[in-house]
Amino acid sequence: MIPIQSAINKVTADALTASEFAAWPQRYVTGLEITEDDQGNPIEPFKVAVDKLLQAEDPQAKFGQFEAASLSNYCDLVGLLLQHLSSISRTPSYYFLVNGGPPPSGEAIISSEAGLVAKVRERMLYFGESWEQVIRLCFAIKGDKRAKEFAMETVWRDPEYRTEAQHIDALLKLQQLNVPEEQLWSDAGYTPSQISTFRAMRKEDAKAAAEIQKLGPKPEQAGPAAGNAPSEAKAARMAHKPPQGNSGNASRKIHEMK
Repeated sequence: MIPIQSAINKVTADALTASEFAAWPQRYVTGLEITEDDQGNPIEPFKVAVDKLLQAEDPQAKFGQFEAASLSNYCDLVGLLLQHLSSISRTPSYYFLVNGGPPPSGEAIISSEAGLVAKVRERMLYFGESWEQVIRLCFAIKGDKRAKEFAMETVWRDPEYRTEAQHIDALLKLQQLNVPEEQLWSDAGYTPSQISTFRAMRKEDAKAAAEIQKLGPKPEQAGPAAGNAPSEAKAARMAHKPPQGNSGNASRKIHEMK
């Protein structure tokens, strides 16, 4: 990317030079006699200003103006170089304000930043180990025993752009995979001190719920009512009662015939 950046710097310098010497309209006049001073130097015939009027008595005199040099060619070339720089560096083009137009939508931002996010995750893998070495060196200078803590891990912020609703929805899906709550809190962006406060608040909530449960009304024990329970004698009579229907009538008639 350095050669492309050098080309951008060169084109920008050319544009500044052109704006200094050729970006103003150049006026001219023909058919006008130029007078000279005592030393033979030409005398400027007009002092051009906003409140000045150009006048020539010679009928052959003509006034005109050359067009100013356009700087748009330099801008187009810089824009083209920026597009190459964006493609090679995997940086979204709207970061450089190239092509103008309306701002991209949420889905377009996620799609255009895919290459940049992949590059950032790659840097996180190697820079994380470097920062761990720095922290161990700091502990060694302080004489802290954590200087030999090789299980240290650098925790990076999520580089991917996501809305809060998308982020929380992804965490809820991870909860269904039995991911621990503290890990979910950490992925949600809460600091370790906030997570420690959450644990203390959860304990206080559990204590308050237990106290409310003790002060509340006792649930009634379910059981059959005394008046509705059939007696043993009634249950025995019901057991010896002949079955209803034709089969019962037939058996009663056979008993009477006997």
